[in-house]
Amino acid sequence: MRNCTAFFILCLLFQVGCSQNPGLVEGGTAGSLVAGETPVPDVEVKIYALGSSIPMGFAATNHEGKFRLVLPKGEGPLWLSPGDYVFTLESLGPVPPPLSPAYASASKSPLKATWKAGDQSLDLKIAKLK
Repeated sequence: MRNCTAFFILCLLFQVGCSQNPGLVEGGTAGSLVAGETPVPDVEVKIYALGSSIPMGFAATNHEGKFRLVLPKGEGPLWLSPGDYVFTLESLGPVPPPLSPAYASASKSPLKATWKAGDQSLDLKIAKLK
């Protein structure tokens, strides 16, 4: 019985310690990435002001293709201001989706969006994946 109690306390302490990760940054502007109607998971999305080659921030899509933007190096949440933006995509998963090489370059990426005051979500759409 004593061993079970000690094990339980050890598990409880481990859970509490892991749930309070000081390095975890809560994201800012929410968004999603879909190909046709299909969510695209495990992709890094970088955001640039239109015409810039310096990323403003990034996010990683989850299994539902959803993400939240953070500042470079994960310094904090990124909340978008009204403006025009371009996005690059890079696979993070073990089986990369067949993305066009154009999505890797801020100057060539066809993935652009205009963010307006009052917008709630950044919905990025690309062509169906083959």
